[in-house]
Amino acid sequence: MIPSWDILRSKGDPREPILVLGAGLVGCEAADLLSEAGKKVVLVEILPEIATAGDADTKAYFTLKFKKNKVEVFTGATLLRVEGNTAILQREKDETRVEVGSVVAAVGAESSDGLLEELVSARLSVIKIGDCLQPRTLLEAVQEGFQAGRSI
Repeated sequence: MIPSWDILRSKGDPREPILVLGAGLVGCEAADLLSEAGKKVVLVEILPEIATAGDADTKAYFTLKFKKNKVEVFTGATLLRVEGNTAILQREKDETRVEVGSVVAAVGAESSDGLLEELVSARLSVIKIGDCLQPRTLLEAVQEGFQAGRSI
């Protein structure tokens, strides 16, 4: 499995067709980047819709782009297993087989506060915001940064 962040950082060259597992905002961005590069992409999401954390315009953008770039989208689906070059998906009681060359994982993020300890050790005043606390959106991180700046 290839982490979605590697795709977004243009690291690696996944083999087609590419199954992107997880259609939250990061998974949608990875699928969009790959499909814009002319790659065959299959997007799988366990929830009933894609980009659930996005607003209506963001969802509409991805829906239109995926239709234009022929991204195959499976919502309400679970990846059961990969056997060779075949992914077995389950939607309700039905199983679907999809050809895959690579799987890109976009199924969660972890907070990262590695720099925090260095800054505290250097006796700097630090306010934790954004992904240092927990994974969140850019807008939330900007708002927290604004609030932190005002508190100084």
